[in-house]
This record gives sequence, structure tokens and C-alpha cells, in this order.
Amino acid sequence: SIPDVAGLDKVEFLKGGSALLYGNVAPGGILNLVTKTPSFKSGGEVTMQAGSYAYYKPSVDFYGPLNKFIAYRINASYENAESFRDVVKNERLYVNPSLLFLVTDKTHITLQGDYLNADWTPDFGTGIIGKEIVEVPRNNFYGAIWSKGNTKSASASALVNHDFNKNWKLNFNSSFQSYDRTSKSTAQLATVATNGDWTRPLVENQNLEQILGEQLSLQGNFNTGSIKHQIFTGTDFENSFATAYTYAFTPANYDTINLYTFNPDTQRTDEPNSRATQIVKTETNRFGVYFQDLISVTNQIKVLAGIRWSWQEAEVSTYKET
Repeated sequence: SIPDVAGLDKVEFLKGGSALLYGNVAPGGILNLVTKTPSFKSGGEVTMQAGSYAYYKPSVDFYGPLNKFIAYRINASYENAESFRDVVKNERLYVNPSLLFLVTDKTHITLQGDYLNADWTPDFGTGIIGKEIVEVPRNNFYGAIWSKGNTKSASASALVNHDFNKNWKLNFNSSFQSYDRTSKSTAQLATVATNGDWTRPLVENQNLEQILGEQLSLQGNFNTGSIKHQIFTGTDFENSFATAYTYAFTPANYDTINLYTFNPDTQRTDEPNSRATQIVKTETNRFGVYFQDLISVTNQIKVLAGIRWSWQEAEVSTYKET
């Protein structure tokens, strides 16, 4: 899941050969989200954002040294917002602490974690009849009043940087991420009768994922005669375990409403129970090695050459619930 922007220092877009080094990505490129890191310079800020539809978001960012060998940083934000659509709302809490250890002059270790808890309302719009958008007030919410969704994500990482000298550097990164997304509501507006009648189906989803990642890389600079080389090589491994739950309701439909005459104050409000009917578990392992060389023939002529080899396998297990 994408971290809250309160914890981001910058966003990078890697394209072409640079992007392909990083494994299972699209050929067009990769989006790299760079989080904020500790600093031995003390500072911080407190910000407050506010906007339409009762939107407000306070956030804090403090950093500095704990002693001459350890620095810290703590980012946190809280977001609460309603919507132009009735009933729809969003509430998010994000915390991102980190520590930097100067083990030696040449070895640094960065520990970082983050946690996000987001409550949101599933909103599937106001529907269409044939190919035409239904002409109703845009603030109308046609989902059940109890519709709800929740996303929880957490991660922890350890990054070790070691400088052999001014030309050679070794990096090792180990990370763990967990993701849990659940939602329960009436389903999206698929088939609406010409008079505006719509039978509201019920839907519930839950998706869990845990990802363990390891990466070891070596960067170096050297010359072959008058030609300069800047190499980047390494290996990475990733293991992910995903679980998807499918639920069923009895009966499958909640009720029938009319989009033109619907009165949310008199709608049905009880929340039906569901049962899990199927569990799909997917375990994926990926391993890769890569090598890249930026060759400076002259100050004006440079050649970038790189290669990556990847191995990946996935095992899917399906369990039927009775």
C-alpha cells in the first residue's frame, strides 16, 4: 500500500534500464517513493490542512540527535474528511518513526517503520441507465447506511550502508510489510431499470498480504585507461503470501430501491451477516541478480548498459468453505 504523503521526502520516476533493474516491474518504468529519514540537525514542523466537506489534516514532523551516534525522526498525521456524497467519509491515522545509527565512520544503519489505519466508506456512484448517467443530485448515496471499509498496513525495514572507500559502497536492505483490506457494503450499481428501480446486491471482501524483501547491492567507480566506469550490481529476493476471502449472503440481495424516489431517512438499516465460502492463498517467491555499468567515454559521450535475470514462481491454493 502507498504510505501517507506526510512521510515522503520525494517521489522519483525511474524509466528504461534503470527501472528494469528492480525486478517485477512494467517496462515503462517504476515509481519510487522516498521516505523521510533521521537527521543530526534538529528541527521539525507542525502543519494543518483544511478544506471543503469538513476536511482537516494535522501532521507533525520532528527530527534531531539523541546523542552523537543516534538520530531520530518521527512523522505522524491524522486525516478526517467527509464528501460531496452524503454518508461517505474517510478517516486515516499514519505514524512513521525512524532511527539512524552511526556504527562507525563508514557504517550507518537506518531502522524505519510505519503504520497506517484508514476507515473509509465504499462509494459506487449514482448509476447509469443504458449509457446515460442517472439525473439525480450528486450528493445522493445509494449504498446501505452501514457500508464500511478498512485498510491497515504496516512495515519495518533495516538499511545498512557501508563505505569501503570513496569509490566503493555496499548496501543491504531488509524489509517486511503487511497489508489488510476489508470492505462490506451493497455492491456497485450495475443494472438499473429504466424507471430507476435497482435491486441492491450485497458484497464483502477481505485481502491480506505479507511481504518479506531482501536486497544486497554494490556500487563502485573505476577507470580503464581514460574511460570511466560507474557500476551498480546486486541481488534481491522477495517472498509474498496473499490470502483472499470470498463471502456470501443469504439472501444475496439486500432490497430494492428507486433512485429517483429513494429516501435515505426511511431506508433499511440492519446489517446482514455473511459467511466465508472460499479462501484463496497465493505464495510467490522471486529472486533476481542485476548488473549495470555507466560508461563515460568522454565528458559528452556516455553509454549505459545493464542486464537482469529473474526467477519467479507462484503457488495457488483454493479452499472451499461449507
